[in-house]
Amino acid sequence: MADKRLGARLRKRIKVTFVENGKKRMGYTDDMTEDGLFLRTAAAQPPGTLVTIEIEMAEQEKIVVEGRVRWARRIPAQMVYKAKGGMGVKFGRFHSGEDAYRSFVEGLRRKR
Repeated sequence: MADKRLGARLRKRIKVTFVENGKKRMGYTDDMTEDGLFLRTAAAQPPGTLVTIEIEMAEQEKIVVEGRVRWARRIPAQMVYKAKGGMGVKFGRFHSGEDAYRSFVEGLRRKR
């Protein structure tokens, strides 16, 4: 399958909370781009699901962004650290922290 991303994947592990249908769940970023991220979680949602992602980074405002699940790989919870399971999320609308997120991603790109 062809990679449809416009930007390069930038690897970074950050703890995040995501909300789907009122349920709060936890996961970690695996890689990030300006347009989305891969979220490692045992609670991967089906493609097409709308999720709200909350990212709290030290000394920066809380980043809250709405996104749509583009693809998912479900794995058992006990395998989450051994196998790459989770979901790819494409961002839609930022509720807060858009400049902080874009600045963070740009900083990762410069370090590369």
